[in-house]
Amino acid sequence: YNPFQAVTFVLVMDCLVSLPLIPAAAKLASFRSIATLTLFALIGTIPGIYLLKSLNEDMVRILVSTVAVLFALIFLGSSALHRAGFRISEWLSGIMSGLFGGLGALTGPPVVLHFMLKGTDAHGIRANLIMYFLVIDAVLTAIALGAI
Repeated sequence: YNPFQAVTFVLVMDCLVSLPLIPAAAKLASFRSIATLTLFALIGTIPGIYLLKSLNEDMVRILVSTVAVLFALIFLGSSALHRAGFRISEWLSGIMSGLFGGLGALTGPPVVLHFMLKGTDAHGIRANLIMYFLVIDAVLTAIALGAI
């Protein structure tokens, strides 16, 4: 499979595995945050898909791997960042989520970091992520399938 097909497959699978989790997550999710994140993710998706379609496969692999490693390093320091009062705005998290989602189906790290730094408890993070992934993955899947 080429990277575009692989990303589309991952997005479809993400949608399907989210379905049984929706009822419980909907009770705790912040739909205002999810709507804002989704709106800005759609803006970020355009350059992400452009990069995915225009870069060669090796470059896409390098970029996706680099982003994954960078976010892993940021997560290691997230407690210190939270204590220092560092925050990432919803619009920036959304744009980064869309960019990395379009490029390599990595919508999660910017949004996870946003909720962690915001001080959301573990149950709230889980609920927000389930609902966000369902919405953004469904939208990205529709865009990807339309582009195939």
